[in-house]
Amino acid sequence: MRHKELAWTGVSVPVVGQGTYRMEYDRADECVDALKAGLEVGMTHVDTAELYGSGKVEELVGRALEGIELRCDEHGELLARGPNVMLGYWNNPEATAAMIDKDGWLHTGDLVTMCGGSVTITGRIKDILVLSNGEKLPPTDAEQAILRDAAFEQAMVVGEGRHKLGLLAVSKIEDATQLCARANAQLHDFPGYARICHVARLAEPWTVENGLLTPTLKIKRREIEKRFAREIEAMYAASNVRCPSGERNGVA
Repeated sequence: MRHKELAWTGVSVPVVGQGTYRMEYDRADECVDALKAGLEVGMTHVDTAELYGSGKVEELVGRALEGIELRCDEHGELLARGPNVMLGYWNNPEATAAMIDKDGWLHTGDLVTMCGGSVTITGRIKDILVLSNGEKLPPTDAEQAILRDAAFEQAMVVGEGRHKLGLLAVSKIEDATQLCARANAQLHDFPGYARICHVARLAEPWTVENGLLTPTLKIKRREIEKRFAREIEAMYAASNVRCPSGERNGVA
């Protein structure tokens, strides 16, 4: 049966699944118009979904369901509170305290932005890089900014537990100093500590076939770090030089 025929019958079709799903705009418009479809998003720690959305904005999850509170903490993590939130883990108060704070807010682990009550998921809190000085940076945000410069075909920010940020860059430009300066030019709206100080330029693209991208074309961070561990160590061991912007940056 075609989707337009479903609309005529008034059939409600629930679609249940787990993980990320992205629909092409033309099909999404048709399905939303025909089925008035909605998307409920939740997690196993709540009895019902926290969010409901039916908008057409890419990556926009939606608004909180009635009776559920949402807020974003200082690190950008989505917190939820309401009668649907679990009481805790069975006989495991330590795990409960790590998930639900003393005020009853459940820490979802999702990095989000909120505008007018609508929530957009941007990543996972576990993906945040923590530098040796305690500063935190969602690498995906920095990578998306860097990739606005066409000089970068692919990019991955590294620096967990290190003093400064490094960048693995797939680019036709071989001059790491130039790549460093161009990357930082895209990070002007980020905090001062979010600056690339080391660069390793890689020639081979990351693909699904070579095991460095997922089937949905997301980078496999752990696999890339493992595959290029020697390059990462080399770029952090390199001597500092001055990039064209005048900042001091390490190059591989």
